[in-house]
Amino acid sequence: MTTITVNLDDAKARALKDKASEYGLPLNKLVEASIDDLINQTEPNFKRAMKRVISENHELYRRLA
Repeated sequence: MTTITVNLDDAKARALKDKASEYGLPLNKLVEASIDDLINQTEPNFKRAMKRVISENHELYRRLA
């Protein structure tokens, strides 16, 4: 199994924890289920989502490179 670390701002982390609590799931299970959903989307939806994420996080990726 691979461990991936993701940095979130406090508001996003809080919202994610709240959503996990709302669904009665541990935080890691909610994130894993969300990733599964993303991976299993039909190809056009995945490409659109991938482009949006890359575009929204372009500056972050540049700084991490």
